[in-house]
Amino acid sequence: MAKMKLALALAFGLHLAAAALVAGAASSTAPAPPLLTLAMRADSPAFPPGGRLAHPAQFWAASPIGPLATGPLRPAADLIASGEAAMLGWAPTSGAAMVTALSDSHSLVRLLGGGSTAAGTGTPPDGDVVLRNAHTGELDMVWPLLWARLDPWVNASGANIKHPILVLDNVPYAFCDPAKCNANGSFTPGALYGMDFGPHNVTEYGEWIETLLRAMSARYGESRASEFWFRVATEPNTRPGHWNDTSAKYVAEYAAVAAAVERALPRAKVGLANMGADGSHWIDDVTPMGQGVAESGARVDFIAMSCYGRGTHGTYRKRGETRYDVGTAAFCASRLASMRALGGDAWASVPAQTMEYGLQQNSLDIVDDDPGVFQAAWMVATSFAHARTGMERSFHWHEGEVAFAHDKAQCSKAISASKCSLYKGTSWVQAQASHLFGNASSSTAAKTAMLDAAAAGSNASGTTSADGLAGFSEDGRTLRLLVAAFDPTCKTSDGPPARVEIAFQRPASWAASAASPKMLELRSATLNRSTSPFDALLLDAQQNGWLTNASDPNVYPLSKAAMHMLTDAGRSSLEAEKGAHFLAMQRATFASTAWREAGSDDVTCTDSGACTLTLLMTPPSVVAMWIQEQN
Repeated sequence: MAKMKLALALAFGLHLAAAALVAGAASSTAPAPPLLTLAMRADSPAFPPGGRLAHPAQFWAASPIGPLATGPLRPAADLIASGEAAMLGWAPTSGAAMVTALSDSHSLVRLLGGGSTAAGTGTPPDGDVVLRNAHTGELDMVWPLLWARLDPWVNASGANIKHPILVLDNVPYAFCDPAKCNANGSFTPGALYGMDFGPHNVTEYGEWIETLLRAMSARYGESRASEFWFRVATEPNTRPGHWNDTSAKYVAEYAAVAAAVERALPRAKVGLANMGADGSHWIDDVTPMGQGVAESGARVDFIAMSCYGRGTHGTYRKRGETRYDVGTAAFCASRLASMRALGGDAWASVPAQTMEYGLQQNSLDIVDDDPGVFQAAWMVATSFAHARTGMERSFHWHEGEVAFAHDKAQCSKAISASKCSLYKGTSWVQAQASHLFGNASSSTAAKTAMLDAAAAGSNASGTTSADGLAGFSEDGRTLRLLVAAFDPTCKTSDGPPARVEIAFQRPASWAASAASPKMLELRSATLNRSTSPFDALLLDAQQNGWLTNASDPNVYPLSKAAMHMLTDAGRSSLEAEKGAHFLAMQRATFASTAWREAGSDDVTCTDSGACTLTLLMTPPSVVAMWIQEQN
């Protein structure tokens, strides 16, 4: 059997384990790495599914936004001048002023207010956009507050935010049942997120929503306002935090809002709440809500869910296991699929999205939104679990530390007025997906498909699994892959290495004859605990005494989390002493290696063209790779 052989002189994901492997080579007792097998097939499911989004990077190009006061934080010109846009494989739309990198949509939560009280805390954008006049009982709009929340996302971002999702979740206190709440707050003991009831007078609420929509059309133009998506509520099965009313009340509220959209902005989209798919109250709340909306005949243009990974609570099956497990993501997706089925043919092809997605509580019960390699590998593995049931995209929280540091090179103050960002591991995945497969600004898109397990369950061994994407360039010459090795038990340390084999069919453009094959070449980019800036930052901070909790091994954001990785003094010292170092490290990690001649023994092709690529990967890690014949 003639073979064509390719050497990958990279031990992907292997850094701490590398020495152990070398030492173990001479020992007959060293266990062989488990074998995980994947296959690239002609009928492998496309990614993203559904056909509305053309490029893999778009699957993750959206995020939920909590505080609405400031809008996008980075000037588009700075992202271009500093080289960050090129590093990310992403470009601001022409004419965009302030942008959020890597995003083309946001879900703008708490748009109407409904926080702790009607007046709020006095810190914008808190407070309700409509108040009930205590003397006349009439509704008084607070238009400046509404526009202050919306304008930065609708105007300043330009077409980068093509379809902002306006979340009509917490109902303003002007509409509350006096027996359940008033302008001073909800009467629900321990109400976590403010107003947790539907409108007392649903008809009045629907008419007010219509007034709002017509005002948006007048302010932004009907064409722009018709690009908005309107989501009705947030996780109404998260009780009593988000919702302490009846399922029937949700159905009535949804129908009223959908009717208002139909009257005022018929080309806009309206959809159901992002149901908490990894939580409770699915059968007793979500199912009757979905059934009620379907029976009402109200328009449903999209459906959504929330699904998080956690180190606590156990899986949906067994409390003794971690909910970082990929099976939890698959369970969430199956739940949303069951809700889609309630709508029959009318809901069969509407977009389905995970509008809250990411890591929450770690094993210490602290929300960490891990910005390192663990969440990056988790995102790849769980995204494919979602996509296999038709989920077209997932909204991740934040892209990293937006205002990290200046340096004296590409991010000097003379080049970028704003500090450059330090991007999370999940942003690295998005960037590599763009570099590999193109993005929304690309003129064309070749088919990209999820890698299948070569046989049932063959992509997993124990708790370790491998998942990936693959596709050939449009000219058929270059094979491009994005592959992750993930283990839900390896949150704070590496797991043992695994051998990942990927079967694919040799393209017609590669030499079929083994007698005089052209040499192959490759380039790659790798994210692991050694190359991940945030993971490296944790080790550096440990050595310098900058950590908020020196005994906590988890990787935390520097801001935007309940727990910050560094003390305030440590954060200042980091920026002053190591800011330039980590920006340089980031540029190196996001860049791919130069093309180089391949060696032998890692890719084999038979005379019939059946090829196998072999990678040695340590979980958690992600690799981007390009393989082609040399010119």
